[in-house]
Amino acid sequence: MKKKTVKISKGYRLRPETHELINRIQKILDTSSDSVINIACRDYYNKIKSERTKK
Repeated sequence: MKKKTVKISKGYRLRPETHELINRIQKILDTSSDSVINIACRDYYNKIKSERTKK
């Protein structure tokens, strides 16, 4: 049985081009838009953190 996650709608409005990018990544990864956003945010966070430790 698949684990059900609780989703909290925050009502964020994104630009159309951002929605399109999310959709393209979603198709590549074959996952939900929530997962795509989560993965992208974590990767971006790690990139920023890594760049700051290099200085």
